[in-house]
Amino acid sequence: MPPKMSRSTDKLWAETFTNALQHPKRPEGEGWMTLVEIRERFKTGQRRTFVTVHALVKEGKMERFEGLQQKGESLRRQVWYRPIPLKRLKTR
Repeated sequence: MPPKMSRSTDKLWAETFTNALQHPKRPEGEGWMTLVEIRERFKTGQRRTFVTVHALVKEGKMERFEGLQQKGESLRRQVWYRPIPLKRLKTR
């Protein structure tokens, strides 16, 4: 059983959770795609897409954004990716 909390703590939790559900967190700017969108666009398989994208993130050639996306009636975690422009890579 979870520990008992004060009413003010309960209210804070309720407000925070409700606010998160009402405002899905998506990346700002252009060029963001999910792994599914990348697979469909470049006609690659699931495993190859996953391995390639994660290698590019590790090398610093792609950035990653973790957020929330509305799917039907529920809110789900979603990860978006986009390449880092070459001019930004050269200044690092």
